[in-house]
Amino acid sequence: MGQYYKIAFQHDGERVVVNGRKVEGEGYIMAKLMEHSWMENPLTMAVADEMYKWPMRLLWCGDYAEKDEVYDATDGAVEYEDLWGEDADPGHELAPSKFDYNGKWLVNHDKKLAVNLDEYWRKSEDNGWVICPFPLLTALGNGRGGGDFHEGYIGADKVGTWVWDLISIEDEKPEGYEEFKVVFKERKDKEEDEGKKKVP
Repeated sequence: MGQYYKIAFQHDGERVVVNGRKVEGEGYIMAKLMEHSWMENPLTMAVADEMYKWPMRLLWCGDYAEKDEVYDATDGAVEYEDLWGEDADPGHELAPSKFDYNGKWLVNHDKKLAVNLDEYWRKSEDNGWVICPFPLLTALGNGRGGGDFHEGYIGADKVGTWVWDLISIEDEKPEGYEEFKVVFKERKDKEEDEGKKKVP
């Protein structure tokens, strides 16, 4: 069955905000991870605008994630019920945005890493589509339902490695940060496929 996702984020020192894929004026945004995790999707552009020069902790949480997993991943700041419980807040609406990714860096302040979004866009573009990196990097529960970014796809080993880290989008790579090379494509790695063919 398909797995649905919601978002939790927290700017430094502020309360945790839940978003059920709600962007003002955009109507229903598709729930599965790979239905909405694209660079020019209204949801990802709104989240990008929200973290532009304003670091926040971010969790893209699937409903198949385990309760203890959510609590542990966020050091207790978020509980599964906050997103998926019967009494969960329906979620804060994000302001719409046509965010411009050109010349920007996606920065992880905890790990001191930065993704050059121009290079990412160029290397990740696939038949006119580009997967947005931050939903996948902060995804919890991925791989357990339909519509997820599946094992064997290009970049699958990086999914979930930035869950609840302090991240932002900046105009420049901060001094002393290492460039983080990542590519996400929703297809099998050619080298992996070729390697399998060589096995007798």
